[in-house]
Amino acid sequence: MKALLLLLAVLSSAVAHAGEYLLTPTSVTSPAGDTFEHASPLAWAMFEADAGSTATLSPGAYVPWDGFGHKNDPFRLLEVRGAGDAPSAVRLLRQSTDTISFANPDLHSNLTLRNLTIEGSSRSAVMYLSNPQIHLGVDGPFRNHRFVDVVIEGGWNHGTGEGVETKWGILGNKTAAWSFIGGAVRGIRWEHAFYFHQTLGDHLIDGTTIENVGRTFVQVANRPTENGGAFGFGLFTIRNVVARGAGLADGGSGFTFSGHAGTVWISNTVVEASPLGLPSGGALVVWPEKGNSNRRNGVLVVEGCRFNVSPCKAPLVQISAVDLLVMTRNRLSVWPHPIALAVNPIGPGFAGMGAEEFPALDAFPRPFSTWRTENDLIQGAVLYGSDVLELEGD
Repeated sequence: MKALLLLLAVLSSAVAHAGEYLLTPTSVTSPAGDTFEHASPLAWAMFEADAGSTATLSPGAYVPWDGFGHKNDPFRLLEVRGAGDAPSAVRLLRQSTDTISFANPDLHSNLTLRNLTIEGSSRSAVMYLSNPQIHLGVDGPFRNHRFVDVVIEGGWNHGTGEGVETKWGILGNKTAAWSFIGGAVRGIRWEHAFYFHQTLGDHLIDGTTIENVGRTFVQVANRPTENGGAFGFGLFTIRNVVARGAGLADGGSGFTFSGHAGTVWISNTVVEASPLGLPSGGALVVWPEKGNSNRRNGVLVVEGCRFNVSPCKAPLVQISAVDLLVMTRNRLSVWPHPIALAVNPIGPGFAGMGAEEFPALDAFPRPFSTWRTENDLIQGAVLYGSDVLELEGD
């Protein structure tokens, strides 16, 4: 009994110390009300605060934390939130390579970021490091990361050709139970707003605005044959997203998936050309795992979406190598490119329409088990490969 009382006292003490830290760009106020100056208050709180605490950031610009430099140190905070009226009031300042990073799945999981802006750096705004030496033998995944009303400012203006040459907004490796809710990603110079490898569980992007990116809005590319690691699985949901201006640097379509054995569900989402008036990439591409064309994707559901890209420089939707494709209540419109929807786009009839992205049709013993389509409107040509089973409606 005495030992039990002692254990309860220790646990009670730990809970009592965990609380809310109030930060300014130059100071920390502890839950007990003690204030001290610090050059990097957020970095201090992330690794030195009482475990299970929250950091509330007053408006201003903050030096972020370095996950690689603390690869052996556990996160102490469960939530970092901006106290301003809008995400722009609190900014995490860009660094030389990555603005914030996660290096050890065992120690750098379970974190919510809320109501703040993350500036893009030369490589990324948010980086999940994948080198096994960095992981110290830990195989992942990074779990339970939530971005709520977070804005990622890449810093590149595709209209003027000036700004910060950010390569990626978020690059994820071995992530699970991951979500980005609300907020925005804007001005990515070279590649993707969201880029995921080895998706090891469920992911959600909900209610987010994505604008003006070099390649894609979201790319999920699981490449176990080429790079090792896992074939992707889990439910990857994109819903209530407004995305404008993909492929502004070097080609690419809005949402791109390869090597995902789970379900991809895209609903109530709008894809349009860049608001800058620049010719943009298409809306959706799905293709087999790179390096192993026999590895197909699982289920793809596209429902209640409006893909209207004009001017568009690529086919609007290209889909190949999925077990089950369901498209319903969508509106597809493209100009001046002639192709609105290409299913199994393989063969000489598709020359010059992105067919080089796909292997020979013989590589797919059964490209689709079922295709169900009940689209409201398709403006543009619809092309089919030879092995598609189509079921109209229900």
